[in-house]
Amino acid sequence: MLLPTGADASQLRLIVPFKNFVNDSYCRDISIKIRAVQRLKRLEGRYAGAFAPYGYRKKPDDKEKLIPDIYPAYIVRKIFILRICGMSLKKIAQNLEDSGILPPLAYKRLTDVNYFSGFALHTVPEWTAQTVRRILDDRVYTGVLCQGKTEKVNYKVKHRIYKAQNEPVGKAKTHEAVVGDVQFNIVQELKKRKMRAQAGTESTGMFSGILFCGNCGQPMLRRRECYVCGKNNSSGGCSSHKISEEKLADIVFGQLAECVEEALKQCGDVLIEEKNCDRQISVYERHQELLERRADWLKRQAREVLPDFMAQKIEKWEYDLFKQRFEEEYIYFLNTAQKHKKTIEEMKIKSDMLGREQGGFDIKELLYRRERRFLTAAVKKIDIYKEKKIVINFRFGLGGLR
Repeated sequence: MLLPTGADASQLRLIVPFKNFVNDSYCRDISIKIRAVQRLKRLEGRYAGAFAPYGYRKKPDDKEKLIPDIYPAYIVRKIFILRICGMSLKKIAQNLEDSGILPPLAYKRLTDVNYFSGFALHTVPEWTAQTVRRILDDRVYTGVLCQGKTEKVNYKVKHRIYKAQNEPVGKAKTHEAVVGDVQFNIVQELKKRKMRAQAGTESTGMFSGILFCGNCGQPMLRRRECYVCGKNNSSGGCSSHKISEEKLADIVFGQLAECVEEALKQCGDVLIEEKNCDRQISVYERHQELLERRADWLKRQAREVLPDFMAQKIEKWEYDLFKQRFEEEYIYFLNTAQKHKKTIEEMKIKSDMLGREQGGFDIKELLYRRERRFLTAAVKKIDIYKEKKIVINFRFGLGGLR
């Protein structure tokens, strides 16, 4: 290649910087316009993401609007209920894994082959505590569309940075909510409090995270079927306020029984379960068919790789790679389908039991069984004082004093 010399070289030295300036100005102008359009969409409450969040799908006739995806929406509600019942994030993830529920990455790949996520940490997707935490912290499930949490430094750099907390644009009630505001707020409150699972169990104690010492403000700790002040237990700086769990439960649930109607009116979205079990089972069965079809397809693909290798269409390393990948995914989907089928059978048994009882779910049944879900839904905080005084702070404004 001959390099220009003389006058041509001087002319080239003038033209190249000018062209670079024009190209750079064009890129900057396009970047400004795209950012302006995306910000306008966020302000108007239109969804600007490439893929819908887990639990939702894009409306077929309007790609900028979200509608609930029935099957994962059930799973999202289940996650919130399990958390309110006191189950840890790790135990929730293990529960979903054992039930044959596909994690968000695997589900989206099952329904959208072009899906990509930067959160993938494993070759085979799995539920993790971090995945559960992201779902519990996302306000999109309450009908609030909060977008623009991150942004690129500029059009030349692909690295993304998180914006300040007040900068992302949020628009309320842009789509149908999967969980209620009360349910979401309870989970956020419980996240700020220290809770530990009881030894040999999957969930925390009945009063864990809501029972406090009224004198020093420290959480009450469970010790041999009784609760004592945490500060007294560690340093002895406060009186013990010792009270048995059974006696405390009698007092608290006795107060709740007197205002059960108000509790149902204010916290119904937390307490009421899915009444139409048959509809829920049919949704799970349709998803079961998807899992089985995917497993059969992967099995066929693993077999069809061999003829391509024998015909020398692919190399030996490509054959080994494709076969291994297809077989791993086949085993994963086959095991998931078996676990999922077992979950459906358990749901049918539960549906038959509810059918034999008084027409399904009853709010008084939760009160009779003294479930933690009812307690956390109705009670915000319980204070125990050394004068044997108990103050119950209800969520619906009826302060109980005993």
